[in-house]
Order: sequence, then C-alpha cells, then structure tokens
Amino acid sequence: MKQRFFAFGCSYTGYSYPTWADYIGVNFEKYYNYGQGGASNTYIMNKFIEANEKHKFNSTTDTVIVMISGFGRFSYMTEQGWITHGDLYSNVAVTKNPILTFFLKNMWSDEWAVYQSWIATKIMKNFLVSNNINHKFLMGIDNHGYLGKTINLNDSAKKFTNDIYEILDYKKSLDEWKLESLENQDTPTWIEENRRDGHPSYIAHYKYAKEHFPEYITIKSQEIKEFWDDNFDYSSQNNQGKKHNHLFREIHDLASTERMPF
Repeated sequence: MKQRFFAFGCSYTGYSYPTWADYIGVNFEKYYNYGQGGASNTYIMNKFIEANEKHKFNSTTDTVIVMISGFGRFSYMTEQGWITHGDLYSNVAVTKNPILTFFLKNMWSDEWAVYQSWIATKIMKNFLVSNNINHKFLMGIDNHGYLGKTINLNDSAKKFTNDIYEILDYKKSLDEWKLESLENQDTPTWIEENRRDGHPSYIAHYKYAKEHFPEYITIKSQEIKEFWDDNFDYSSQNNQGKKHNHLFREIHDLASTERMPF
C-alpha cells in the first residue's frame, strides 16, 4: 500500500466526526487531511499547492483524493487568515454583511463561480496527471444546478461546468448519494443546539467510503466507526468536535496525522 494519503475538500472531508477521508487515511503510514468547513474550491486549490510545497507530492509514496465543494462558495484571506463561510448567497442572506452584499450585487456572478471552480479543478488535476500521482476526484456538494437545471449560464460557463464533471471519478455527489442511498436519514441531532446537522453522518461517510473505496476499507476503518457508535457525543457539535480532534491520533495511533482545526 502507498505510504502517504492526502485529502482535500470542505467539511465533507474534515469535520467534527469521521468522514470518508478518515476511514481511508487511517490505513496509511502518514495521513494529511486538509478539509475545511465552508471551503470554496479556490481555497481547496490553495491548500493543495501549499501541501505540495511542504510535502512534495510524488508517485512513489502518495495517494491524493480531492472532493470538490460548492461552486457558489467564496473564500478570502484577511489578517486573521482564511475566511471560509460557504456559499456567498447564503452567507449574505444570513449575515447581511454590507461589504459582501455590495460584492455580491456588483462584482459576483454565477459565471465567475463556475470559472473559479474550473480553474481550481483543472490545476489540481493537471498537476496530478503530469506527475503520475495516484488520485481520485469526487464531488461533495451537489452542483447540478450549474448544469442548467436551475441556474442560467452562458455557453462558456456551461462548458466549464461540464469539464469539471468530466474530471470526476464518480459523477454523483456525496449529497446526491446520501439522498438516494440513505433517504436523507441518520444525520445527527445536536441536543444542546436543538438542530439537526445537514452533513452526512459518520455512519453515512463509512458506507460511502466502503462503497466507493472498498480497497481502502479495513478492520481499522471499521474500528473507527464502531468506536463512535459507542462514544459519539450528541450534546453539541462543538463537544463532539473537540472530542474527535483530541482523540483521533491517540485512538488510531497516527502520530504523523496532520488535521486542520474544525
């Protein structure tokens, strides 16, 4: 088996409980998870480039899996670092941020959203292919609206969207897979926060990984799921996230694991 595994994506890759990436990564000697909640595809590309600068991807030891996020997401950097608040329309609707509202009305477009995602995906794909690195491309957020179902795009943007879907190793997003395979069930409900989490549960992630990557799912992968079957903290996402981050290395003996803060 390859020695190093790198995973890139949004909260569907790195979250408050195990994701598909964790079930795969636990089987490698070194595991690096760069998933970040709310991340845009531009952010994912930036972290991909940073990871290569630091770790020097190579065909001898490495496996890389990238899970593409929502096209409409917008990430930007401030003095405090990256701001990853997810979909721009949803962010503005909730926060009423005057700067982002102006930006959305006067500078943003669905065509730009698609173009940014296309550039990010092409750069990562071309690099991995040209360097003969074992890799897969997945999609987490359902972006089918950009294929013309609910969003009207010009011809160039439609082509960019189709190009992205052609790059994917599995055309169905994790969102779509969850709805079809699990009927949108088994997502955790946080008691203290009195809300249901819309993310795929750790159980859904295990089933997704087992179906799409059976070659990487081992007894160690199963042990992760079984541990959280007995120890999952339903009180709040914050409590579960702290528990997950604190225990992950210790439980799974991954001293070299590199995880982003969730």
